Amino acid sequence: MAERPEHEDWRDEDEPEDGPFEIEPPHDEPEGSEYGLGPVASAGGAGARPPVATAVAGDDDDDGPDLPDPSLWMIQPGWPRELPALYAGLALGAVAMVIAGVNAERAVVVTALLTLLMTWMTAALGVVSLHLTGWFTVRTFNEPMRGATRMLVVSSLFVLLTVCRWPVPGRIVDYLIAILAYAASLVVLFRLPRYETLVLGSIHLGLWLVLQTLFAMVRHTAAPV
Repeated sequence: MAERPEHEDWRDEDEPEDGPFEIEPPHDEPEGSEYGLGPVASAGGAGARPPVATAVAGDDDDDGPDLPDPSLWMIQPGWPRELPALYAGLALGAVAMVIAGVNAERAVVVTALLTLLMTWMTAALGVVSLHLTGWFTVRTFNEPMRGATRMLVVSSLFVLLTVCRWPVPGRIVDYLIAILAYAASLVVLFRLPRYETLVLGSIHLGLWLVLQTLFAMVRHTAAPV
């Protein structure tokens, strides 16, 4: 069998000079430019520009929950803070307990303890009233601790004035004075608009009437006539 010469061109005449497969030259555009990302960084990272993220329509809805508007907060920032309000509420509650015990004709200890318990229960109903006011209005109950301490001041002052004996005839006058002081303290401490203040006060006083009825039944049972 005859061997081909070492340097003889044995390719077919129909084949191109570059071989059976035609190789395309590389494009001038860097990889990823068709997506608007710019040149992709190589392994070394030299002379490469990092891709730039572009905003896509509709992504604003996935940024998370919207924060409430500060103008719609139930508890306004500023005075009074938690600790001063807590100390003031405790002091007013203690004074109310002492005055109730002094004015009691019988069952002094029971009356004093029930007055203290009623003060705390009234404050708790005030916190419930704040939640209910948020349901009936556009307000957001934003700071429960600060709201609870402020409501403790309002409730302690209200109970204190209800157990006092003013030098005027008629028990109804004591409650009228207490309600007026309650409304004034509610306006000063919470600083809400008129409608929200009216809703909050109405809910709180309505719950307090139910509580007062229950405590009157307990007093009558503890100290029957």
